[in-house]
Amino acid sequence: MTVTPGELEAWVRERTPERAAVPIRVDVINPMPLTGVGKVFKPHLRWLATERAFSQALDGLPNGGRHSIHVAPHGTHGSLATVTVHDVAPEDREAVTKDIQARLAPFVTRHTIVWA
Repeated sequence: MTVTPGELEAWVRERTPERAAVPIRVDVINPMPLTGVGKVFKPHLRWLATERAFSQALDGLPNGGRHSIHVAPHGTHGSLATVTVHDVAPEDREAVTKDIQARLAPFVTRHTIVWA
């Protein structure tokens, strides 16, 4: 069986009596990340959510910069987001770095910036 996120959101909205409990967004994850014993691997779901939130926060970077986000486990910080920035001239990198830092300041997940 297949379902689109819009159909699934409508189905949940119709069957959820409390408005505050209705999800604002449904993302289809295929395949669902599982542990070795078949349980849902929740850290991976958090990493995917962090990647999505960081990507939305960084939309429209100045100076034509494109970005990609990868979140993974980190020995010291728990999780670390690597922000890879493409197509930014070396002389513009300081300004773009400040913009990225300001946009990601509200998040608790640590991040690092890599230039490509």
